[in-house]
Amino acid sequence: MVFTVGVASSKRPVADTPLEEFARLFAVNALGPVTAWQALAARARAGAARLVVVSSDTVRVAGGGNGAYTASKAGLEALALTLAKEEARNGVRVNVVAPSLVASPQAEQILALKGVTDVNAHYAGLPAGRALTVEEVAGVIAGLGCDPVWDYATGTVVRLVFDIGAR
Repeated sequence: MVFTVGVASSKRPVADTPLEEFARLFAVNALGPVTAWQALAARARAGAARLVVVSSDTVRVAGGGNGAYTASKAGLEALALTLAKEEARNGVRVNVVAPSLVASPQAEQILALKGVTDVNAHYAGLPAGRALTVEEVAGVIAGLGCDPVWDYATGTVVRLVFDIGAR
């Protein structure tokens, strides 16, 4: 099972972000997977399921102007790690994939909110010279969910970042 739902924020500072936005982001980004898990838990336990939760590297970076999104994804990660501990005895494995920027239509919308007008130039300016691809993220998700080399892992957060110390 893969939980990959997410809603972006308005990119405002915390002081300027309406509480309704925080509530909406938490409802989707953190509580949406809880609702799904509660509906699927019995079947997942019966089949010793693997659950992959998609978060965001923004939890690690925690840049300004993204507090509602960052907090909701941090909550999601905390819930996933709690679930990993609670469900390990049932044979359920729960892991998190937290990618940095992924080249996608959603990324283009988010960058536009930040005032970026040349997406390709922005991607070229990243430490890797490009953003992640959807295929790269999907490959990691598929590996965690299906590859026997990950049978032992639960409560693991895989951060897909190109981190050379640049901030």
